[in-house]
Amino acid sequence: MKGLWRDVVLLFGWWKKGIQSRIPDLAYPLWIGLILLIFLFANDSALLEASRYNDESSWIHQLARGISHWGDFYTGSLIIVGLIWAMGWIRKRRSWRMAALSILAAAATAGIAVNVVRLTVGRPRPSSGLPDGLYGLHWDSGYHGFPSGHAATSMGTASAVAYCYPPVAVPALILGFSVCWSRIELNRHHWTDILAGSGLGITCGYLLAYRRRKRHPSE
Repeated sequence: MKGLWRDVVLLFGWWKKGIQSRIPDLAYPLWIGLILLIFLFANDSALLEASRYNDESSWIHQLARGISHWGDFYTGSLIIVGLIWAMGWIRKRRSWRMAALSILAAAATAGIAVNVVRLTVGRPRPSSGLPDGLYGLHWDSGYHGFPSGHAATSMGTASAVAYCYPPVAVPALILGFSVCWSRIELNRHHWTDILAGSGLGITCGYLLAYRRRKRHPSE
């Protein structure tokens, strides 16, 4: 436990120094994302209908179910974090353990932020059958469409993994995007739900991911 606490303290020090320097890099991407959200919102239903296979018995739909299940925070992000942390503990690599903790922080922060927003916004999921709109505070999950929690946590995890370990950036991001696709195919979210959730996840991943810069014997 002492080692874990030292890793957390070191990671907080790294965040304190690094986050401010990264925030300016996000200005243009966030503005572009906001413009896309505004533009796509009015066409969400048409885009969703055009991009879904619409056959629940097809192998594509079943694949989407599997990806969606294993791409959730508890069945996806936590498993990845646990594996990386365990490898760091076995091989006595502090940088690996810190990377695992930072990936967990990115996914968890994105997930918490999404839950706060969608609880108060109250946009229905496409599968709810309700007219699209913003209904305000609702506890019913049928009104928790915007933003997508799966998109936020999967892309938070994927982008953090990509930043911590650049050689696996492409497969990590492909897996993250496949989770986003699965939520569209399953009719659980509109495209703007996915875009907002993904943007939030990528932002958290970029700001909170840790990458060792100098080699040290303890790393």
